[in-house]
This record gives sequence, structure tokens and C-alpha cells, in this order.
Amino acid sequence: MVIISVLILLLVGAVWVVTTPSEYPYPESVDLAPVDQKIEREYEQIIIECADDYEGRVIATLLSKKLPDSLNQQRAILYIHGYGDYFFQDHMTQPFMDEGYNFYALDLRKHGRSWLPHQRPCFSKSLTEYYEEIDQALEIIQKAGNEYI
Repeated sequence: MVIISVLILLLVGAVWVVTTPSEYPYPESVDLAPVDQKIEREYEQIIIECADDYEGRVIATLLSKKLPDSLNQQRAILYIHGYGDYFFQDHMTQPFMDEGYNFYALDLRKHGRSWLPHQRPCFSKSLTEYYEEIDQALEIIQKAGNEYI
């Protein structure tokens, strides 16, 4: 009985390994929850064009909420969400701004505002794929005059 169970597990594992990600069913469209109207009004959105990947065009979205010039101390926080998430947690912004930080949030490729219809939502083959948009976001934040991130 144990040998049969092990053989079944090995067979299932072998099928899983040789199946390509595109063979897994996923929905044609995904409701990622409506974009919060407050974020639309109060945050600047910058589209970061990334190099095409195995699914085609790739973008990331950098959101920013900056202090008035009179309070700006050239310091910034960059919020990066977790897997399957995107930035909608507006309540996290104010405590950092109260401490003198400009607030930036990055919707990574294929997440939230950065998901394009031809893409498999939230899919990546490696976490290293995200380095490109993180590097570009940091460059944008630095060019905006933030000396400390």
C-alpha cells in the first residue's frame, strides 16, 4: 500500500513538473476590486514601461503622495505590496507623511493597476523579474529630490 501511494505521488509530481503554466486554467478577466476613488484623486500615478517578457508588454505603476514644498525634507518611503496584492491601503500613508516622508507605492507587474488583459494575473517565473521596476521606481524617487529612501 505504501509503495502504491509513493508511486501515485511520483506520477502526480511528474505530471505537475512537465505541465507548462499556460496549461493551467485561469479566468479570462479578473476583478481586482475597484480602484479606490480617494487614491485616484490624491495620488500621482506614473506608468513605468518595462522590457517585454514571455507574455508581451509589461508595465508597473508608481503612485506618489508628496508633502507640500514647505514641509518636504527630501525623504521618502517606498511601499511594495506582497504577492497577489496591490496598493489600496491609504491609511498607511499618513503616519509616514506626519513624520516628514514623501510616500510612494509600487504596483508590481501583473498586479493591481499594472495588470494588462493579455497577462496571467500576478504571475512570474522568478522574483528577479521585479528588480527592473523596483530599480526604475527608486530612480524616479531619487530624481524627484529625495535623498533618503
